[in-house]
Amino acid sequence: MGAKGAYNEPYVRYYLSHPAYHQYPVVGVTLKQAQDFCAWRTERVNEWAQANKKTDKLPAYFNYRLPSLEEYKMMYAEISELPNQIGEEGKKAYRGMMRYNMKRDPKDFMGVAGHLNDNADITAPALSYWPNESGVWNIKGNVNEWLLKENTYIGGGWSTPMESDVSVPMHLDSTSAAVGFRCVCEVSEESL
Repeated sequence: MGAKGAYNEPYVRYYLSHPAYHQYPVVGVTLKQAQDFCAWRTERVNEWAQANKKTDKLPAYFNYRLPSLEEYKMMYAEISELPNQIGEEGKKAYRGMMRYNMKRDPKDFMGVAGHLNDNADITAPALSYWPNESGVWNIKGNVNEWLLKENTYIGGGWSTPMESDVSVPMHLDSTSAAVGFRCVCEVSEESL
């Protein structure tokens, strides 16, 4: 979960199991594991609705899955033109703060002290920074995300340089401490 030779054993041991990280994104999983989680989540919601007699409250069809490239780009379009630092458009208390959890330059993961600090050396809690206009958090920054298409991920993670084009899909055949996932829920009022 880091550079070869780096001391990161505490992260490896605790990140996915320690209560302090419960609100952090899941990273270090394969595409298959992310897909399996989405299927598991769909099954658990169905089981909960049946056990609590709430099936009439669910749409006729729903399925949790990874987002498609088109869905990601739709979420990203709302923030694609925003500057990396909050300027005059933001509240005075936030001006000068970083908008995303991304690497500021090749040797600097944290920024400098004060309002320019991005507040995270690796991942940050999932509800950190600011959401897009639709309420989707960290569509840029924090962790890259697996996409529906085989072995592709997208978005800027905590180790991605700030000036990178995060709208270009990348290929990965294994796991990474900078790649996680988010579920989208596909719904229909008609059974598919």
